[in-house]
Amino acid sequence: MGDKKLLIIISSILLIFFLLPPVFFYMFGVTMNFLGSLEDPREDYTGLEGKVDLSPDDRHIVFSYYDKGIASIYIAKSDGTEVKKVTSPQDESHLSPRFSPDGRKIVYLTEEKGTRKRDSHLYIMDMNGSNSKPLTTGSEQRMNPVFSPDGKQIYFFQSNQFDYELSSYVKFDIYRVPSDGSVPAIPITKRERGSVSDLIMTGDGEKLIYTDFTSGGTQFNVLPIKNPQKEETFHLQDNFGQVVDIVSPVLAPNDKDIIYASVSNRNEAATFTYDLFQMNMDHKKEKQLTNLHSNLGYPVFFHQQDKLLFVEDLNWPQSPSKYQLMQMNSDGTDITKIDLQMVK
Repeated sequence: MGDKKLLIIISSILLIFFLLPPVFFYMFGVTMNFLGSLEDPREDYTGLEGKVDLSPDDRHIVFSYYDKGIASIYIAKSDGTEVKKVTSPQDESHLSPRFSPDGRKIVYLTEEKGTRKRDSHLYIMDMNGSNSKPLTTGSEQRMNPVFSPDGKQIYFFQSNQFDYELSSYVKFDIYRVPSDGSVPAIPITKRERGSVSDLIMTGDGEKLIYTDFTSGGTQFNVLPIKNPQKEETFHLQDNFGQVVDIVSPVLAPNDKDIIYASVSNRNEAATFTYDLFQMNMDHKKEKQLTNLHSNLGYPVFFHQQDKLLFVEDLNWPQSPSKYQLMQMNSDGTDITKIDLQMVK
């Protein structure tokens, strides 16, 4: 009887895995064992976190780098030289750093090591790592902090609902907190969405864009900050009218084009690969920018040049990811590697 129950459980897990779109595994980067727990492949990981940000003058990059499961924040020149460590955590990781619009501050997330719930807090500090200050309190998970164009506000996802069966936080809303920490964070949505990610601020500071994983594919959401009740939702489609699953989209400086990662071998019965694509939000025409048939993601636009940073996962489809920093022209030409000269 026990063997029959075990067979049913395993069959159900495999059925769910086959039914989920490939973007699900890209987004969450976790592996599940048959005891039902989620394993974190970063536990003893040494290497680059996927997200990298550029200073407003394009002279510096900020990123998190893991050393045996602990991620610290580093600053380097945008060509990968002169790497400097600016935080030195002991029992937590510092993740997802972003420059303020004037380049003087960095917002980042802290995450305790070895805890199942992965609570996280929002912090802000000077560019050199000094004057670090918490912006949030309480046992919640936060994700994807972004500055308003004037640097006075920071928007982010937050959830306080942890699902012990899924071993993850669920039902996120968008919150706002002043970058000086003068008042506590407040929610600007009350929808409790599930698999949200990729929070983006438009250049005029009037709208937030984010993605939401649904049964119909990746949903695109455009939220007017002053009137969130008028949120618009839609799915991106390729040039053949098929819904496109997208990962880590970024808005171009013209607020019209988006660059994103998506499956590049959509018609092949093989391990999915991810390249970078471009789509104009007005014309809804998709253009493939890269043809590396690897696992690319997290593009970032230069501010003063017509170029992009992005990362390539050299260990795909295995875990943990092993990221290589890359750059290219915004039309997909002149792809080159950036070697980070990490300090010992």
